[in-house]
Amino acid sequence: MSNRTSKSIELKGLIGQIFLIGVTCLLFAPGICHGQELKKVILGITAQGNDVSMAVNTVAKAVGFFKEEGLDVEIQPCAGSNDAAKQLGAGRIQFSIHDLAPTIKGWEPEIGMHLVSVYTVYTYNVVKVGVLKDSPIKKVTDLKGKTVGCVNFGSVTYSLGKLLIKSGGIDPDKDISWVDVGSGAQAAAALRSGRIDAISTSDTQFAAFNNLELQTRLLDIPIAEKLCGNSLTVTESYFKDPDNKAAIIGVGRALAKATVFSLANPEAAVKIHWKLVPTTAPTGNKDEALRKDLNMFGTRLFGSMKKKYPTWGWVSKEEWETYRDFMFAQASIKTKQDINKMFSDQYNKEMNDFDEAYIKKMAKDYKDY
Repeated sequence: MSNRTSKSIELKGLIGQIFLIGVTCLLFAPGICHGQELKKVILGITAQGNDVSMAVNTVAKAVGFFKEEGLDVEIQPCAGSNDAAKQLGAGRIQFSIHDLAPTIKGWEPEIGMHLVSVYTVYTYNVVKVGVLKDSPIKKVTDLKGKTVGCVNFGSVTYSLGKLLIKSGGIDPDKDISWVDVGSGAQAAAALRSGRIDAISTSDTQFAAFNNLELQTRLLDIPIAEKLCGNSLTVTESYFKDPDNKAAIIGVGRALAKATVFSLANPEAAVKIHWKLVPTTAPTGNKDEALRKDLNMFGTRLFGSMKKKYPTWGWVSKEEWETYRDFMFAQASIKTKQDINKMFSDQYNKEMNDFDEAYIKKMAKDYKDY
């Protein structure tokens, strides 16, 4: 074979490799391929300490799902859903993952904070009311005259907790006392010591109590199981601006990919979170820490799989109406605003436009933690 022929074959092979890389790039990372500058946005989350329950967001950033969408996403912890919604409404952040309640309430005429949900992150209500396993309190009405803890007074563990208790037949303002007890070991100590008789907190905090060998029991509140949970939210003006369409789709798709990744390899998701958020990484027995964090993360991750939906990030309009009507029945809102103003699945199809099998394989093979 002549040198000229050999070089020709090598050149064709190189061109073929470049073409393959280009096609792969266009399919999985169009923003990077086009060499465009990453669009910087801030995503507010509802865990001040950015604990491991938030690992799906961390995976989206660390694995590069946000970057593939041409986005540089800063994850900003907020003091609960109400605070996150206020930060969003004030324009300090562009995206927020928070409970539906502040979004619905914001559309009240006297408030005028117009937010729009674009992707449902948690398809179930994450706020629960519970007591010690051997507590004499068996039902909501038994809370009368008792003290109930919450994460903080700016959190939906307080505002939504009050509505859940009110639905059980007692006045949460007059019949019980509320105490701000934080989360984790601090909240567990308050419950264990008897400083509080019950607690309104998130599902992952009850998992954390279990990790601390504190056995608890949830009170039966039927409406709590009918509500959906936190959603990816933007302001109405941000949503209506066509320049933001790609970013909205991109953040939603990155979260969908990160969810698929985490379900396929939750251990990797936890370890990725440890790496990106060093304050959550264990300093002692890593195996024991992994077991506990998988319990906490898994509570939220697999909890969202209890309800089956056709696509990631989707819930029905009827579920939003159920939440709105619940808030109206408990006098949390004065009007029943049109759900179509605050909830949109317009971009859900694009957010689900990716190869799940490819993401699952990536997760199984992932070792960069």
